[in-house]
Amino acid sequence: METPTIHVELNQENNITFVNEFNLEFDNLQYLIKFGKTLNKEEELIIYIKEENILNSEYYQNYYTLQQLQKINKYFRVFDNIDETIENFKDIISKKKLIIKKINDVLYIVFKINKIGKGEEEINLEFKKSKLGTDKIVDNLISQINNINLEINNLKYENKNLKEENINIKEDINNLKNENKILKEENKYIKEEIKSLKEENKILNKKIDVFFENYITKEDIDSRIVKNKKELELISNRIKNKDNLNKNIKYQLIYRGSRDGMNSSSFHQKSNGISPTISIIKTTKGFKFGGYTEKTWENNSSGIWIKDDKSFVFSLNYMKIYNHIQGKDAIYHRNDYGPSFSCCFYPYKNFNENSNDTSSKNDCNKYYSGFERDYELTNGDEHFSIKEIEVFKVLFE
Repeated sequence: METPTIHVELNQENNITFVNEFNLEFDNLQYLIKFGKTLNKEEELIIYIKEENILNSEYYQNYYTLQQLQKINKYFRVFDNIDETIENFKDIISKKKLIIKKINDVLYIVFKINKIGKGEEEINLEFKKSKLGTDKIVDNLISQINNINLEINNLKYENKNLKEENINIKEDINNLKNENKILKEENKYIKEEIKSLKEENKILNKKIDVFFENYITKEDIDSRIVKNKKELELISNRIKNKDNLNKNIKYQLIYRGSRDGMNSSSFHQKSNGISPTISIIKTTKGFKFGGYTEKTWENNSSGIWIKDDKSFVFSLNYMKIYNHIQGKDAIYHRNDYGPSFSCCFYPYKNFNENSNDTSSKNDCNKYYSGFERDYELTNGDEHFSIKEIEVFKVLFE
């Protein structure tokens, strides 16, 4: 194979125009390959090869005219000028049909081309080693140092940006931590509120249950004194137990003091001749009591005592029944008295005045048993004023 003359004069590089360069790796070495052309009349192709090493002052270079390449291999006869030849080398490199091998001080570019007809053929281009001059080495070193300094500055700039980003990220993390802390506190507060609401709801449900357990309607009893089922059941159960009744009991309002008149005259006008009845009193101090009788209430100017073995007296404050003592007087009839149950209690004339009386336990227990202290129905007061008084007819269904 004929090898063209290798031009190594360094000052000839000033007449070279490089149009393409490539970085390639062979046997773990990096190579810089430049393709260019000279500016002389022959328009030579120059191939410049250098191992990438900052301290390496050696390079490989050769010049080829198109005629020289055509003598090496007829493959190059298809090209009309150096530019077309350069484009062909670019294509060979891009398709990786090129290898570099080094024997002693000679470097070879070996590339494969398609043979006319069929198969491939290898073409070897030979390059001999040359050395750069000291000034060129220094220039190269300065150039590479400048490049390194540029990279260092770029890295410093990137590092600065990264630090700023890191600061921002740290601030974001701290903000998130603070927000998370606030959210945890809010969550804790919400949980406590939910717990408190559940407790309140539990208490409220109990109150509602108690309310509906004790709730009574006007159909049960149209009363402004009796307010819950337990009070009504105390009276109703006692009436049923007296005669072992298995019937429903209804209460029909026949007299109410606040509606019909808070005096004995109004009481007799509405209640006389009706039986059986239940009379209920509420004092101005909030004490509620009354009595049941199967005898009718009547007018009498001088007063008359009536026996009724089925009568009883009750206290709604103490939820207590006082049973009548057989054979004893039970109620008292007189024009200026309201519903009077022997000596236990006896409203007089104007009920809303403090002229109504209860008796000591000794006097009460002569007629109705169970009194444990004096004036028990009014919590120790002998005299009382009435806030409301009602009389109901007792109906059995």
